[in-house]
Formats: sequence, structure tokens, C-alpha cells
Amino acid sequence: MNRPAPLPRSDWVRHARPMAGVERIEAWFHGKAYAMHRHDTYAIGRTLAGVQRFSYRRSQRDSLPGNTIVLQCACVSSTVNF
Repeated sequence: MNRPAPLPRSDWVRHARPMAGVERIEAWFHGKAYAMHRHDTYAIGRTLAGVQRFSYRRSQRDSLPGNTIVLQCACVSSTVNF
């Protein structure tokens, strides 16, 4: 029987090679990842594991594995992962 790989125990961020007009990262966070902040550009995220709970446009949202998130620039957001 195949068992899923264990989840990381500490936070990490990997930056991809630069591309014109695109900044790409892969990251794992457990718990509170980001305080309230704004993005200068659109932010697109994909939840690979766990649940990404975030505040966006004055409401709380949850992103499950396989979900894609698109945040407009200049909107305030924060993130908690579990």
C-alpha cells in the first residue's frame, strides 16, 4: 500500500528563474503565513496540499488542493495555512 509523503515540518520558499513580467515561487507554510498586505500586480496561486485560508475583499475564503486563486492587484489580503 502506498502512503502519502509526509508533510514538511518547517516553512520554505523557492524562487523560480526570472521570466519577463512574471515572478514565480513555490512555498510551504504552516500556520500564519502573511499579515495583511497588498500586491502590486495580479497574484495567482494554486493550492497543492492542505487548506489555504485567506482574507480577501472583506471576506474569509478557503482554497483546497487543486484550487486556483486569482487576486487582483491593490486588494488587501492575508493568509493562514493548515
